[in-house]
Amino acid sequence: MEDHPSPWDQDLTPPNGTPPAPAFADGADRRLELGWIPASRYGGLIFCSVAGALGFLVLSGVVALGKLPILVYLLLVTALLVVTGLGLTLAWLWPQWEHARAGYRIRPDRIESWSGVLWRRSVSVPISRVQYTDVRQGPLQRRHGFATLVVHTAGTLSSDIAFQGLPPGLANDVRDWLVAQTGSDAV
Repeated sequence: MEDHPSPWDQDLTPPNGTPPAPAFADGADRRLELGWIPASRYGGLIFCSVAGALGFLVLSGVVALGKLPILVYLLLVTALLVVTGLGLTLAWLWPQWEHARAGYRIRPDRIESWSGVLWRRSVSVPISRVQYTDVRQGPLQRRHGFATLVVHTAGTLSSDIAFQGLPPGLANDVRDWLVAQTGSDAV
């Protein structure tokens, strides 16, 4: 009877000597963190509110200088209110639509992401092209429990790819894993 080694006794390290891929590099499709929706909403609402207020101040200043008749001013203010209202509505609805169409996938040899409601974008970054990484987390991101992993690749234009909506722990783990892939901190 031949002596066959048990699968438990086998070394699972790939032949090239690199350690096996971590559990998060399983190639499964994942969604952005749910906290991404309110954070994006707040950002859009703040932007539209500030833009509307600045537009109103500019129009009021032009009228105060006597450069614009009051009737034209009232028409422009009405148009500004309509546009600001539409902007605020979109700022509220868009993040929900975007979240439903955005995600990421981590594989042993690449990181992939996709997003977009009207214009779809799909990005695939081979691990071998990664130069270095950042994990970013602004105040709204910290409050809503997500981070952005920024992967810098070789090249000049559009060489930074942001993977938004990751759990902070996962973003840090992926960054550390990418550093370990090269054996230095110069990833």
